[in-house]
Amino acid sequence: MHIKSLSIIFISLILMMSACKPTKIITNEPTENNSKNPKVLVKRMNAASLDFQWFSGKAKIKYIDMTQNRSVRTSIAIRRDSMIWMSVSLFGIEGVRVKILPDSVHIINRLEKQYIVKPLSLIEEQFNLPADFSAIQAMLVGNPVIYKESEFTVQIEESQYILQTEKPVKTAYTINKSTYQLNNLLIKDEKNQTMDMSFQEYAPADEKRNFSFLRDILLTSPGQGAKKSASVNMAFSKAVFDVPKKMSFRVPKSYKRMK
Repeated sequence: MHIKSLSIIFISLILMMSACKPTKIITNEPTENNSKNPKVLVKRMNAASLDFQWFSGKAKIKYIDMTQNRSVRTSIAIRRDSMIWMSVSLFGIEGVRVKILPDSVHIINRLEKQYIVKPLSLIEEQFNLPADFSAIQAMLVGNPVIYKESEFTVQIEESQYILQTEKPVKTAYTINKSTYQLNNLLIKDEKNQTMDMSFQEYAPADEKRNFSFLRDILLTSPGQGAKKSASVNMAFSKAVFDVPKKMSFRVPKSYKRMK
C-alpha cells in the first residue's frame, strides 16, 4: 500500500479545503443595522470567526467514493499560522502522520515504513486546486474562507442569510441569523467541480467559542457520462483551544523517502 492510497481520506478532505484563499474583508463600521448589506454580513461573519493560537481535536472521518468506503480516527493539532499536525489511525493502529507547513506537506506511512516531503503545490498537482495553508487552517476549525475583492449579493431566508458571489469562483455562504456562523459553504469552479460542506451540531468548546462538531462534505466533478462524487463525514469528539500541544514528527532512519 502506497502513501497516496493510505492517506486518501486525509488528502481528499483537508486538501480539497484549500480551494480558496482566505482574506478578511475590512469594512468601515456600518452606520445602520442593515442585514441586507453584504458588507455588514461579511463583517459580522468575520467577527464570529473563532480566534485562537492553538487548536487540538479528535475526529472520526468516514470517506466514501466509487471505489472505497473507509473510516479512520484522527487527532489534529494546529499552531496558528505555523503548523498543522495530524495522526490518522485505521483499526486502532496509526498508519499515517502528517505535517503541513506554510510551504510544504510531510507524510509518514508507518505501515510501509516510507515518508514523503513535498511542496504545498502537491495539492495543485494532485487535485488541481490552489494551495493555501491559511484556508486549510480556517476550515479545520470551522471559520469562513473569504475571497479577496469578492462582490456579494444577499438572499434572506427564514433563519439564515445566503451570501453569494460569482468571482473569482462561484461561492455561497449560508449563515445562521443568530450567531453569524457558517451553516453551509458551497464552492463551484470553472470546471464545474463542487465542494458542498455543511457545518452542524454547534456546541460550546469553551466559554468563548461555539464549535461545529459535525461536518458533511460532498465533492463532485464531471465525468464521462456521469458525475464523479465522494462524500466525507467528519465527526469531532473533542475540540480544545489555546492549550499548547506537542506535535511530534520524527522520521525513523530506516524509513525510505519516496519521490
